[in-house]
Amino acid sequence: LETHYDNPTNRDDIVDSSGLKLWYTPTLRIYSAGILQIGMGSYPGGQFIPPGIERAVNYGYCFTECLDPGINGTDIDGEGDRVYAIANTLHTHLLGREVVLRHIRDGQEL
Repeated sequence: LETHYDNPTNRDDIVDSSGLKLWYTPTLRIYSAGILQIGMGSYPGGQFIPPGIERAVNYGYCFTECLDPGINGTDIDGEGDRVYAIANTLHTHLLGREVVLRHIRDGQEL
């Protein structure tokens, strides 16, 4: 679970009352899910967009060599456990106007 709130004007009159309900079970599920975040940070030393420019283009890459052999469905521990990529999340804050994801496998864009 990951939740964060954005308050760029630092208003102090906003109160969150959304809440959260969480259920658990002692019975393990057949499959587990997790998150691997890959990308560029917007902190110093990460992504940088100079002030006052009309347009900035930034690229982030995750090559096959970065992910293999652990995330392509191969046996990762000799016991049949496998990891698959099942989703993605493209994310920006106030400066983002367009985000594009290209999925390329074996030289072909999917």
